[in-house]
Amino acid sequence: MHRLGILILGALIVSGCAKVDKLLTLQSLSANQDAQRADVKKQNKQFDFLLQVLKDNRLSEYPDQKSFVKAFGEPILTKKITQDGKLLDQWLYRYSEKIMGSEKVYLYFDEGGKFVNFRRVAPAKKTNDKKEESSTEDAKT
Repeated sequence: MHRLGILILGALIVSGCAKVDKLLTLQSLSANQDAQRADVKKQNKQFDFLLQVLKDNRLSEYPDQKSFVKAFGEPILTKKITQDGKLLDQWLYRYSEKIMGSEKVYLYFDEGGKFVNFRRVAPAKKTNDKKEESSTEDAKT
């Protein structure tokens, strides 16, 4: 009888631990989602700031990659491209949760990390259920 009690007690403890583990996992997921929401909000604020800097024609205040990251955070996407025979880093900034239909800003840096150009792409407009071409604005510094 004593062994049966110990066996039952052991089974209750093990099943209780499994439930605690599941609760801890759920709590961790919830905290992770909160952190993700906060990160998205921060990235969107930084993109709003970049758009304001563009509107105010103040991009020259950010001469290199380091200054852009400090002011606007990490880009959504980076890649190497060749433009006019020169190798450039292309950085993409946009609202983080809007993949389609979002305004985009592409920044271009030379091999030394110096800012050389940008391209702003407005979201495509819908008219009569048809998509129009998006407009772009290019500039060189």
